[in-house]
Amino acid sequence: MRRTPRWCGRLAPPHSSTSVGRSDRSKLVKLAGCLALSAVLTGGCLTKGRIQEPVQRLGEPIELSVLLTVYATSAKSVGYSRHEVLGLPLRFHEQEIEADVQVQVCEPLYWDRICFASAPGTYRIGVADDDTGAVCSRFLRSIVDYWGEKDEGYLRSYRVLPADKHVFLAGGTYLLYARPETNWEGAFWLFYTQEKLVRIELATYDDSNGFGALDSFVTENLVFHLPKEDFEPSYKSLVPPLELLKWIREGRVTCPSDRSAPNQGAPPGDHRATRGDRR
Repeated sequence: MRRTPRWCGRLAPPHSSTSVGRSDRSKLVKLAGCLALSAVLTGGCLTKGRIQEPVQRLGEPIELSVLLTVYATSAKSVGYSRHEVLGLPLRFHEQEIEADVQVQVCEPLYWDRICFASAPGTYRIGVADDDTGAVCSRFLRSIVDYWGEKDEGYLRSYRVLPADKHVFLAGGTYLLYARPETNWEGAFWLFYTQEKLVRIELATYDDSNGFGALDSFVTENLVFHLPKEDFEPSYKSLVPPLELLKWIREGRVTCPSDRSAPNQGAPPGDHRATRGDRR
């Protein structure tokens, strides 16, 4: 029987796999002590007594549309639903996905020793059309506002930390994204490309199995089919924010409503998002 970590009294961290709230530090101190004892008793981790590396792409590839393939155990259409996104009421065609993902099952005592295990969850992927470009314009504005709140020193030094709102670039095609603050049920990622808004929500998940389920599903179980290449989202973009803001000012990143602007193309320099950026 697979061991299920119980979080030393079910003290699962309430945030995503990359952040922990200030109010939960005392809980993590207790968790760290428990994990230290676990390391002595089990040989390192709560999963089969050893440190495990994340295994990507659990399940079989299921093509949801010409835009997206998901690695999962099952997928079914659940019809249409409405969600307010970016201040706009939108109609999404949704599919319910059952999938296993690699989740983090212990807060590491040392960052090069992280424990992983597979865990089941239910996800909902919805796609909404954006024929007018209104969604794209608001999404792009939210990204500009996000970076506009940062000081120039931060923008120039941005290298590693994942951004909450930004873009990926693959084969000359931009993929706008917004990631949630948590990995709790109901949290969702947003992606925009080719006049489509994609909403990916964690529908049901038992948090006692580990944390980071939604982020892992997005970065390890999804493949976007862009015009010139397939692309797998990662935890960070390789597009420098200062260059992105410059491209937007120059009209290199455009929305469907502005057909007079230059066509999207790969900006000068090798700043393309890559597939190899894994946790």
